[in-house]
Amino acid sequence: MEKTCPACGEFKESLVKGLCQKCYDKKWYLENLEKVRAATRKWQKENIERMKVYGEKWKLENKEKIQAYHRRRYHKNKEKIQTKNKKYCLENKEKIQTRGKKYYLENLEEIKIKHKRYRAENKEKLKASAKKWKLENKEKTRATQKIYYIKNRKKLNVQRKKRYIENKEKENMQTKKYYLENAEKVNAATRKWQKENPEKVKAAQKKYYLENIEKVKAGWEKYRIKNKEKINAQYKRYRVENIEKVKASQKIYYGKNKEKIAKKAKKYRVENGEHLNATNKKWRVENPGKRRETQLRRRGYGTVKKGVVDLVINANIFKYGIVTCEHCKKQCPNLPDYHIDHIIPVSKGGSNDYNNLQILCQYCNLSKHVDIADYRGDKIIEPQGSLFV
Repeated sequence: MEKTCPACGEFKESLVKGLCQKCYDKKWYLENLEKVRAATRKWQKENIERMKVYGEKWKLENKEKIQAYHRRRYHKNKEKIQTKNKKYCLENKEKIQTRGKKYYLENLEEIKIKHKRYRAENKEKLKASAKKWKLENKEKTRATQKIYYIKNRKKLNVQRKKRYIENKEKENMQTKKYYLENAEKVNAATRKWQKENPEKVKAAQKKYYLENIEKVKAGWEKYRIKNKEKINAQYKRYRVENIEKVKASQKIYYGKNKEKIAKKAKKYRVENGEHLNATNKKWRVENPGKRRETQLRRRGYGTVKKGVVDLVINANIFKYGIVTCEHCKKQCPNLPDYHIDHIIPVSKGGSNDYNNLQILCQYCNLSKHVDIADYRGDKIIEPQGSLFV
């Protein structure tokens, strides 16, 4: 009759105490578990190096098996493991940091190789996770970026310059795209920085101007041609708001650049003679009083108060309805037909005041010579305020 094992029910040639060898070994192991474990611990302590070699060899041979086991175990006990890890980290923070630093320094090259390989394999995954983290921790990222930039400013600037030189077109495209998407944000930031750093801005502008004089001038000319009306309006507004400041700066500039200004003026007169004559004629017709004032000053008749001649002309128009000679009552609508006459001539001590001026036609003024004659008839009172203006 064939012998069979009562535990597993299989035919076995050798039976020990009524069981096959395999079942007997299992039974003995379970009965002497603590004894076996104590013996294995003792042996492991005595043979540490041997155990390490054996462990590393086994890990390399069963890498996938180990990873699968750890994953399975982690997913089964996720919350329990996380809480346990957190607790351990809080209790042994310094210990973990020192151990981590030590391991990092000992295995630096190996870690770098691993990181590179992992980045190459999981590029998109890493980008997605980084974006997600940045969106969740905006303030934290900005703070860390600022600290890193302050510490490594020179290094970063060198890297940027190098990258810009290597990828000029790409960088320009990216900056343009970002500016178009965030124009208001960028402008606000630049204005804020310029207000906070006016000296830096001036220094940078000077440096750029000296390095690119021709380019800057060409750009300004192009801008002036495109925005002529806008620039003129801005200058006019500035002059009105800062009259004294403008006059002072003009005086200083004229004193320093007399010859330069004279040359420019001559050149302009030669090139634009007809245009100047036309504008001068128009101005004389529109401003007869001002023109007469300038003539009086040039002839050496002393100081003439601003607007006096205009008052005399306006008073005459108010009296007769049109510019009229006070002596012969002839109408003189155009400027060459009438003169501004001194009642008491300047040669006899006459002034340029309102009460000493009258309007005469060309014939009456020239025939009067240096006589003292007041043809206005009525009593003249110098106007107050802006009655005839």
